Amino acid sequence: MRALESRGGQVTQDGVGRERILNVAVTRNAADYVGTLRLEGPQGASNERTVHATTCSDVIDGLAVAAALALPASPQPVTGSPRAAEVAGISRPEAVTARTQTLPATDDLDRPDELRLAPAFTLTGFGGLSVGLLRSTPLPRYELSLTWASLARRGGNGRIVGPLIRLGLNLYGSGSYETPGMTTKLGAQALTVGPCYAPVYSDRGLVLLACLDLTAGLVGASTVDRDTNASHSESLGFGSIGAGLQAVYNVGRHFHIALRAGTEVQVAPLVFRDANGSELFRSSRFGGHASLGAGGHF
Repeated sequence: MRALESRGGQVTQDGVGRERILNVAVTRNAADYVGTLRLEGPQGASNERTVHATTCSDVIDGLAVAAALALPASPQPVTGSPRAAEVAGISRPEAVTARTQTLPATDDLDRPDELRLAPAFTLTGFGGLSVGLLRSTPLPRYELSLTWASLARRGGNGRIVGPLIRLGLNLYGSGSYETPGMTTKLGAQALTVGPCYAPVYSDRGLVLLACLDLTAGLVGASTVDRDTNASHSESLGFGSIGAGLQAVYNVGRHFHIALRAGTEVQVAPLVFRDANGSELFRSSRFGGHASLGAGGHF
């Protein structure tokens, strides 16, 4: 009140006549202090005025200046001769009541009309089956998947803006393949990366992703001659191009469950050989996978 009157604003708390109310609020967010001011009267409310400053006292000073500029537009108490009051057309002063409200400090001022951009990450662990590396023989497949996107939030709603990138680390469980006189066991690991498109996105519900999968990996194979017990080991690199569909349901703010399925085409089939260099068998040119998962988002 003193800050307002020192800048020329006239405030009468117990006056008579039509009342005008000065609403003032001071809050604190992570960056600075924020003050708002609105003048309410018989003719309605004025536009809200906002002041930002690094200290609370600077915000109060700024609000006092804004209030002092707003109040002269209303009739003011006039001192002096009766003639001066008659010329001014004022028979009695209007009452202006100042009401100040200080809200609790908060680190994040969540305003429904404020658009905020922030990165969104999900980390999901999958477990399922994969076919293609061994003909007609499924292999266990485990994947740790990370997605990154830009999320635009307005109030309690969010939507994906810009590209969404997915990175997956895949581990294939051990499998074996029988040929005449030979047994081949193999395992593999691979890295998958690619962009995704989200036709449906809700950070509090269902998310659908369609992804392009570019995969590069390494297969380790060990072949044993069942008659002589002689063994032969080799490592083969492979690459594939595929597409995957992923459905995610966000349960709460940080937990989700997921289902993923996809297909891939090998750049070139893998050829497995014995110790003499003779071909034992080839991998399939086409493959696929399906898995269930769970994880967190932040």
